[in-house]
Amino acid sequence: MDPTWNPEFEPGLAELADLAALTDRETSDATAPHALIAKELWTSLRRFGVSGRMLVMGEDAEIYAGLPRTERLISPGATAELIGLVPGPSWPHTGLQLHQHPGTQPDPFDLVITNMPANDLVTRSAVGSARQWQQHAINALGSIGLTSPGGLSVLLASSRLLDDTDSHVRREMNRAVELLGALRLPAGALRRAPGNDGTVDLILLHHRGSPGPARFTESIPVTLDGREVHVNEYYDANPDHVLGTLTSRDNPWGPADTTVAPGRVDLAKELRTGLNAIADSALTRGLTLRANAADLDASINSATRQSGDQAPRRPSTIRAQDLDKARTVVAQLRAQRRNARSTTPDGPAPSNSPGPEPPGL
Repeated sequence: MDPTWNPEFEPGLAELADLAALTDRETSDATAPHALIAKELWTSLRRFGVSGRMLVMGEDAEIYAGLPRTERLISPGATAELIGLVPGPSWPHTGLQLHQHPGTQPDPFDLVITNMPANDLVTRSAVGSARQWQQHAINALGSIGLTSPGGLSVLLASSRLLDDTDSHVRREMNRAVELLGALRLPAGALRRAPGNDGTVDLILLHHRGSPGPARFTESIPVTLDGREVHVNEYYDANPDHVLGTLTSRDNPWGPADTTVAPGRVDLAKELRTGLNAIADSALTRGLTLRANAADLDASINSATRQSGDQAPRRPSTIRAQDLDKARTVVAQLRAQRRNARSTTPDGPAPSNSPGPEPPGL
């Protein structure tokens, strides 16, 4: 690879890299990891004593509601907005009645679980990054707005929601909620493909209806691997809630950001340990959840089965060879970074086993 070559001078290449990653994302799903996360999440929700009415939104909503495979009606990877009553303690939630959100529900919910769109997508262009940030900001504030005082909001969001240097959205969130805790998943926990291996935060928020302690509003500068990046103050104070090794990642079209190198411990076990710690802390602080149950009458229909989020997103004007070029550039940069690591005098010797793809480009 030409050492003088600089991808910043390739017009539109960052946008093509985003489009390539988004196109690849449409051909895959994260059903198995979502099911793993949902099981551990619901074990924790039992400890909080959550009950009443719930709303589950986003990709694989049925899975996050706890429906067994044999009772799911929606295709893997499709999005939906489903409402129902918080189920009993058994797992999975066999026989759970879920209904499509009618869009006119006046009352807030006691539990809102939001799996945000493209939360594991690694955006490289300024336009793509801004769009992702805006989507997650709107979803975060919207989820809180749909949660009743005393209720619980659960977000699965890109790490940018907490790490972005602009704290305005987090301050708005903090006006109504208290952060119970958050866990940062390893890169590739949902999808391993390049461009779809972003770090995702599992965030639990208690809706107070009034400002809570500011434990997550600020993103502070830290140095990782010789690069200055920003990390949310919560993770700086609770490094054990990062499920892996926090490190930095190059971006050939912008400033470096953070990622999480997977550890050797089983993800389910790490989630269980982290969620138990969050529950212990919250219960010690005396946080309780209030619930009001209600009858529901809207049923799932065929529109729910075919979510609009599954529509093709690749414009017909983009040629396949352009997408391939963007993928090739990213692959070259990943290989260049691996080679640089393996030849560093003070670095560890290369492993003979293939192991997981190191986080990065």
